[in-house]
Amino acid sequence: MHNRLSTATKITSVISTDINEDNPDGVSVPPITPDLLRQPKRSDTSPVLTRVDDAGKDGHAPYRLLNQFMVVIMAGSNGYLWGALTGFTAMGLHSIKTDPEAPFNVTQEYQSLFGGGGHLGSMAGALTGGFVAELLGRKRVLLLYILVYMGAWLLIAFPASLAMFITGRLITGFVCGTRHVSVYMYVSECAHPKIRARIGTSVQCCQMLGVLLNYILGSYLPWRELAIINACLPLLLFIAILFIPESPMWLIAKGRMEAARASLQRLRGRDIDVSAEFQDMTSHFQNTKSSLTSWKMIFRFSYLKPIFLLLIMVILRQFTGFVVILYYAFDIFRESGIGMNPYHGTMILGSFQFVAYLVGGYIMDRLGRRRAIVVSASVMGVAEFSLAIFYFLKSQDHLEHLVIFVPWFPLLALMITMIGFSLGAGSIIVISVGELVPIQIKNKATGLINFFVTGFAFTILEVFFYMVDAIQFYGTFWVFSCCCFGLALYFHFVMPETKGESLSQIERKVTQTNLDSKCS
Repeated sequence: MHNRLSTATKITSVISTDINEDNPDGVSVPPITPDLLRQPKRSDTSPVLTRVDDAGKDGHAPYRLLNQFMVVIMAGSNGYLWGALTGFTAMGLHSIKTDPEAPFNVTQEYQSLFGGGGHLGSMAGALTGGFVAELLGRKRVLLLYILVYMGAWLLIAFPASLAMFITGRLITGFVCGTRHVSVYMYVSECAHPKIRARIGTSVQCCQMLGVLLNYILGSYLPWRELAIINACLPLLLFIAILFIPESPMWLIAKGRMEAARASLQRLRGRDIDVSAEFQDMTSHFQNTKSSLTSWKMIFRFSYLKPIFLLLIMVILRQFTGFVVILYYAFDIFRESGIGMNPYHGTMILGSFQFVAYLVGGYIMDRLGRRRAIVVSASVMGVAEFSLAIFYFLKSQDHLEHLVIFVPWFPLLALMITMIGFSLGAGSIIVISVGELVPIQIKNKATGLINFFVTGFAFTILEVFFYMVDAIQFYGTFWVFSCCCFGLALYFHFVMPETKGESLSQIERKVTQTNLDSKCS
């Protein structure tokens, strides 16, 4: 026992000395004592929700599943907020158009801005998200910006003019864009490596919950009442986040070692030994601290590699057509002549997608990121190519009889497309950005990448109706299907596999550097 304590004292002395030396922020980091690394007394012996992974067998410390649910709440909160914004677009646009008492008219000129306004605001929020997350902390950003979001929905519910309505849309998008950056960081820093994909999928799962709720309520309520509900429900998320710990990595960066150790303990479980993981976190921070605040680090070749990998993935993913389906599902169903109430079609589509999200994360953790995305994108590509053939046959007078007996096919194709999207492609942004962006540039690069994510989504929403006018529905979905197959090929031949690896292991692989050698 004496020997173990002596060894722990030596190790923590070295770590504490290294961390305090050359601290770029001038923060005085308190020494790490053996008490910080010592396993706490077992206060909860319930095995029901405890994972008992053998660290010596699979390289990972054990964790309690119930405690990881706190990460799910943090991640899913922004997914829900963005989903409400998305679902309101699909249902509210039609409601405002048909409301004789609406304070303004939505012309064709402003229709694309109605859908893309949230993404435009999100682009601005993404550029500031990294700075705010570093200044205030992940938790405070996710908490405080909910209040701004609720106020913006009141502008949408009670607009005096179209300008006020669009302003509300822009602010809600800005809030989501800012919070997205903190979500990416929180998931990567707090989720256990073995279930990181499942937790990352919770963002999209909760987003679909927000979409589905707006689909259902929007089928029975006018747009103003729907906006009021969207303004009130986030209060529940605000209350829940109050009881969730801050990211231990952010606390370490601020020199609050005891708070970081306590936060990690809460995230893993009171009866779990987090000594090795906490030591790995502090060592990783010490090895990378000298470049945590420098923009120029992004332009180093080793760090440009993961950024370019992610940007190409973002382009292919955003042009698979999923954004258009989510935002304009009502119009797509109406155009298809399916014979079904478009409101019912959107609700069915949202329900199947929500169920698919529930299993998507599990599939990615079991199959790995690469194989899951290959399957996901291929399913999307086949479904959208089939839908393009349907629209082509329908547009030709001498061929229309071939599809007249299958009016339900567009619903089936869209369901398969979005189910495929939910099985991997939907959550890969959150997972890949959190895993592949090195800690040295995470604050800056995460916001930059999210800027392009929302920017390309805004672009496709803006050009969608112009594409339909130029090449019709069948040509538009042929383009989308090509991007789906391109995404599958890109993941198969280019993207690295990160299943079950720690952030430091992934960083070594992607940047091809040895962090440990920097300290020698």
